[in-house]
Amino acid sequence: MKRLVTTAFICLLPITIWFGSVVPITADRDQEHPTLGDSVVLVNPNSDNPFVTYDARPGNKYHAFVDYSGVHGIYPEQIALDYFGFRNDRDLYFDIDRDYTLVVLTGGSESAGYSHRTTIAEHLEKVLNEVTERTCRVLNLGMNSYCLPNEINTYVNLAYHLKPEIVVSHTGWNDFFYARMVPYNFKRLGLFFPNICGNGFPASLTCKNRKALVGC
Repeated sequence: MKRLVTTAFICLLPITIWFGSVVPITADRDQEHPTLGDSVVLVNPNSDNPFVTYDARPGNKYHAFVDYSGVHGIYPEQIALDYFGFRNDRDLYFDIDRDYTLVVLTGGSESAGYSHRTTIAEHLEKVLNEVTERTCRVLNLGMNSYCLPNEINTYVNLAYHLKPEIVVSHTGWNDFFYARMVPYNFKRLGLFFPNICGNGFPASLTCKNRKALVGC
């Protein structure tokens, strides 16, 4: 039987999901990029990933294939980062011959769980496993301030090869927020990106304080 692949793009704009203990966050929080806590937790502390070499300061790090990674939030002690710097307690990227239903969640800081001790992805996985016979796993590709082009890039590089049964994009607010800061012709093509430096271009390319992003 052909695998049924369902793709759901959910544009929530400023609407917030209330799901279990998930609480709403404000737009301002998504833009702060603060330095939080004393350390980060790696799922695989002996990682050989050259793009994700975390120091003691949580925050975004430049990544050649997903723009930047390194989920951070107001409860750093609750955040475990996987091989590519996303908030997962397992590295599902390499499960080519999997025996479970895979759901991929993409989005900005709400998906990443900026103000949540437990993420939407974790809640969703729990509920799915309670109501379905087959094991379900949710790969959380949410990242602070991600816009839709960031999500697409991340999905293509990190999840497309897994052929997930379901893809959910929890997106919209960051695109609206950053759209006012990008050149007009970028807007015409829907090319929005996090304006971290405030000059209309990605911080990884033009920011004089690039080390703040890279974390070195």
